[in-house]
Amino acid sequence: MTIEFSPHGKDRWTSLTLPLDPDTPFSVIPLLSLKRSGIQPQMFTEVRIAGTIVDRNLGTAFFRYRGRWVESRVVFPHPDDPCRWGWHAAYFLGWEVDPKTGRLKKANLDRPSPFDER
Repeated sequence: MTIEFSPHGKDRWTSLTLPLDPDTPFSVIPLLSLKRSGIQPQMFTEVRIAGTIVDRNLGTAFFRYRGRWVESRVVFPHPDDPCRWGWHAAYFLGWEVDPKTGRLKKANLDRPSPFDER
């Protein structure tokens, strides 16, 4: 999944291709990419990465996919952490992983998707 992120959602968007992980709530972005973009850690807390609970720094970023953008948390990884898009950002962008096919599909949200034809 190729998605863009930015420290403030106005400019300086960085495009990155990572797999989407339904077992990882917050996106785990490569440390070098976070540093280059200017995103800073805001807290140190427990997070879930690929099904494992670990202590990591968290920051906030804006994510953009197919014309829609949202604010979500990002994890500052250790070298051995798998970098993944977390389901929080993907879901609020209007997407989820289909459990039957494992492919990305429009999320079944209580609000209309901006991609639905009217």
